[in-house]
Amino acid sequence: MKRLFLLCLISGMICLSCESLENNSQIQSGSLIEDKMKNLSEIPKEYGELKAVTTHAAYEGWSQLWFIDEKKTIRMVRVQFHENRLHEKVLVIPRN
Repeated sequence: MKRLFLLCLISGMICLSCESLENNSQIQSGSLIEDKMKNLSEIPKEYGELKAVTTHAAYEGWSQLWFIDEKKTIRMVRVQFHENRLHEKVLVIPRN
């Protein structure tokens, strides 16, 4: 009888711990900041060093330029290379 009770208790604890893991995985991430570039003919030096260039199949003709400034803030600038233009919205990812 004691073994059955312990077995039920242990299996109940396992179920509860699995449920809490599932709940933690559903935590929503925070919203990122979108900034607007004032001058669309150049990228400000304050954005820092260019660290990477990426593309995405869903956005043909566009590339993403990834910059990191002195405070380690990451910025992503979109470039449309068919028309040689910068997108005014800049994704800003602050770091602490």
